[in-house]
Amino acid sequence: IEFPYKTLGEMIDLPSIDNDSLRIVAAKNQKDGYKALEFAHNFKVGISPASHGTWKTLPDGRYYWSLVIQSKYAFSIGLYFSYFNLPEGAKIYFYNEDASHVLGAFSSSSNNKFNNFGTIPISGDKIYIDYTLPQGKKFNGEWILDMVAHDFTGAFKDGFFAKSGLCNVDINCTAGDLWQTTKRAVTRLVIYKGTKSELCTGAMINNTLQDAKPYILTANHCYSADSLAKTTSFIYQYESPFCKGPDGITDKWVFGGEMRATTSKLDFALLEMNQKPPFHYHAYYAGWNRNNLVATSVVAIHHPNGDVKKISKDDQAPMVATFGAGYDNLSHWVINRWELGVTEPGSSGSPLFDTNFRIVGDLSGGTATCSNPTKDYFARMSSSWTNYPDNKNQLKFWLDPLGTNPYLLDGFDPYLSFRNTCDTLVNFNVDEKVFEPIDSVNAWSGHNQDSILKFAEKFTFIDSTYLTGLFLDVAKNINIKSSYMNIEVYKGDALPDSLLHTQKISMSALRVDNVNDIVWMKIIPVIGNVFVSVSLIYDSSQRFALYHSPKYADISKNTAFIYSKDSIWKTMTDYNGAAFGLSFGIKPVFCNSLPMVNTPHISDESFVKVFPNPVSERLNIEFNSDNSTPEKIEIYNIAGTLVFSESILHNDNSIELDVRHIPHGLYFLKVIGKKYIHTEKLIIVR
Repeated sequence: IEFPYKTLGEMIDLPSIDNDSLRIVAAKNQKDGYKALEFAHNFKVGISPASHGTWKTLPDGRYYWSLVIQSKYAFSIGLYFSYFNLPEGAKIYFYNEDASHVLGAFSSSSNNKFNNFGTIPISGDKIYIDYTLPQGKKFNGEWILDMVAHDFTGAFKDGFFAKSGLCNVDINCTAGDLWQTTKRAVTRLVIYKGTKSELCTGAMINNTLQDAKPYILTANHCYSADSLAKTTSFIYQYESPFCKGPDGITDKWVFGGEMRATTSKLDFALLEMNQKPPFHYHAYYAGWNRNNLVATSVVAIHHPNGDVKKISKDDQAPMVATFGAGYDNLSHWVINRWELGVTEPGSSGSPLFDTNFRIVGDLSGGTATCSNPTKDYFARMSSSWTNYPDNKNQLKFWLDPLGTNPYLLDGFDPYLSFRNTCDTLVNFNVDEKVFEPIDSVNAWSGHNQDSILKFAEKFTFIDSTYLTGLFLDVAKNINIKSSYMNIEVYKGDALPDSLLHTQKISMSALRVDNVNDIVWMKIIPVIGNVFVSVSLIYDSSQRFALYHSPKYADISKNTAFIYSKDSIWKTMTDYNGAAFGLSFGIKPVFCNSLPMVNTPHISDESFVKVFPNPVSERLNIEFNSDNSTPEKIEIYNIAGTLVFSESILHNDNSIELDVRHIPHGLYFLKVIGKKYIHTEKLIIVR
């Protein structure tokens, strides 16, 4: 990514505010034992390309607009757009002073039905906005920046993690071993609300249709108005990569949702996100238990003080209790004493799980601290279920669309069948891996006296597939002063050529003598020759290297490449004078089947009509124009398995499908055209 005009744009300097004073006010606002965390002050701004910024015409004819916003002494800055409707071909980036944290590019695919948008906060007290439009499409009214959030706590400052109480335990410590699937349901919530921004915790929750409807269960007190669901960002996988490890990543997030159910009498809120989390977020839909008794111990998974994901445990069964604060009597569980960890501000809305990994409540608050881990209160699922008859005030209507009224429902991974198509590719027998340095200082697969900048491994994919991440087999990681290194993916023939993807990772998160799991921030479709590289920063004290294969006497086996300081890619054999070949400990993860990646426009229901639904024998699909005639029709079961596929070779305005061979159940119909994809639920009855 290049930002050639970064220093030339207009800069807006927001009014100076004192972080200490803001923290004092926020502490005073903390009331009734609630555990939401106020972390930012919001400035009302009203900025648009028509009112501010600098326009330029780029050499290729595109239009470029830029703006810098400074809020002095902010630890991070977040943005909320009250109007956001980008035209086709437009791109917008957001990044900090040194471009170490970049969000984007966002395009017309980021538009939503509410025509709004928000970013997660970006570290630093300056934020740069770069906006480009295609040649001949200069417009001024595509978006309005309504609020700028000034982080006065450091909740999104680089390296902020580990600011919760010392008694709190990382989810990836031994205490979390049994919760590695369930933890994927828990999200960190960023809520832009009026003059302040808050952090809460929520959890994805399953429903009886098991159709991956993106519901989030959290607390009512995090939402003073239903409209705040539209200004919420849902952050996934914010956790330290290992027990007592470094900071996690914050860049896996979904913006915006709708309030489906809540009430001021019960401290629950059910939101539906604007979109399902992508495959590579590894989201999980937690099960639930609405029984009036929880017989044994319970666990909470949450983000105390906005920290990386933690786990708390009470070895006793919770008791029915009254929290107060205007909520109904006996509508809560009380944790009399935590045996492991506690909750803190930022934990509000977090799920309480029974021993079968099912949600039994969500956190309101309490008095528990590390020094006195007693009395935390969770709104009971059993009370939130149907205590109030209106659909907008209960969970049952939304979580039980089948009307079966169960007391228990297990969790659900909608992408499990796709994940089962994934595998790891490695170019040598990992049992034979070695690390043979050139000498005590220099390595063939890392820092060395020739200042090799990049080390790449070549892979060949005969069929099209998708890269979702990789494993790095690290042999040495000493005195790493730089926080990040780049992982890059190239395509090419004999040598790396076109860059497909680049991603910064924390070097402190890489453990020696471990196979380190790195998940891409996006899915990368590939075919043919692909090169995955690690790039290094040189410092006199740094020593980083990968494990590699034994040296190959047969140099035709070589799959290792280096990028020299004179900016030329070479094979390892060219580099060492054909003395030997080598393979690096770089192991990409690929999946042969993925759910709808990079799909075209999702169609308007007005030109595709499906009936009857439910259906028992023959399904009719009608189209109101020749342009909407599909090329293919597919049916998937709820596990994501393709059960029916038919290519359409004629241009009729209606199609009849015989579905008598498909078993009873819930399915997803996908109608694929040249410029659209239409999807909808399909119920087949017998």
